[in-house]
Amino acid sequence: MGLIPAPRVRLKELAGLCNRLAVSLDAGLDLRQIWRREVESEANRPALVRQCQTILCAVEQGETISEGIDRTGEFFPPLFRELVGIGDVTCDLPDIFRVLHEYYQSRWKTRRDFLSNLSGTLAQLAGAIFTMGLFLIFMSAFGGWPASYFWIYFGTVVGIVGGVTLVTRDFLRRAPWTQPIAQMTFKIPHLDKIVELLSLARLARSLQLTFNTGMDTFEALRFSLRSSMHPKITRKIGQIAEAVEAGESLYIAFLQTNVFRRDFLEMIHVGEISGSLVEVMGRIAVAYEDEASDYIRSFTRVLNFAIWFVFAIVLICLIFSLYSRYLGALQA
Repeated sequence: MGLIPAPRVRLKELAGLCNRLAVSLDAGLDLRQIWRREVESEANRPALVRQCQTILCAVEQGETISEGIDRTGEFFPPLFRELVGIGDVTCDLPDIFRVLHEYYQSRWKTRRDFLSNLSGTLAQLAGAIFTMGLFLIFMSAFGGWPASYFWIYFGTVVGIVGGVTLVTRDFLRRAPWTQPIAQMTFKIPHLDKIVELLSLARLARSLQLTFNTGMDTFEALRFSLRSSMHPKITRKIGQIAEAVEAGESLYIAFLQTNVFRRDFLEMIHVGEISGSLVEVMGRIAVAYEDEASDYIRSFTRVLNFAIWFVFAIVLICLIFSLYSRYLGALQA
């Protein structure tokens, strides 16, 4: 695999695609007509149009939707490909796409809310960077500082922003080279709690989805555990699968790993006893997403203070440096 991963479908456009497919199939439209509309839609970005064209060609040749999706490689997530395959076999594609729409729509909303909570912090950081740039320009023009100071500062900022953008994009696409960076983020105080809550919410959402679509239990379990994207959980996939295959309940299998929160385990136990595990997983996901949002707001408040504290320290140092220079000139 190369350093830069291949394009992947975005959560929002995947949720929209699933919704359109569910509605179109419910309306009885022909598969070729459905995919031709996706290809001709001006709302779809070029990467999605190319993959829809690939699926359309497969359908026109008499292949199933799942076979056409398999031609697109890794563009669509594994869970999507697996459940569409099940829908082809059970002839229940409209319901499968409807459930997938709800799943990916929920994941997109969670990511949107996370970025929304961070937007204020990013705006303050941009303001601090801009203010510092203006200060350096002023000092270069009227304070006798070399102009190279500003260009060094500008180049550093551009390099950092570009690097962070690259890492964030590839991390969301699960590029292997970003995994050591991910391991570091899991050790940052407060942030580790946010990551854990969001990972458990994704796990609960995935269990709710896969257990509700007729997917093989063991395969559903593996898919759901991988979807958590938390190394502490994904390392236990084999152990959990072996315990379930040996006849243990999900509660016992998860309990034996010693990596899950007590309240998460208790809710799984209640869901299994009551026979409502799918509904319980949905409630767990909502509760953890709300709790994660509270932690994110607290975390951003701390970041806001840290940004302006560092900015104030740097600005004070620069002012004292300027004062010392002028004082030395006056004494001379």
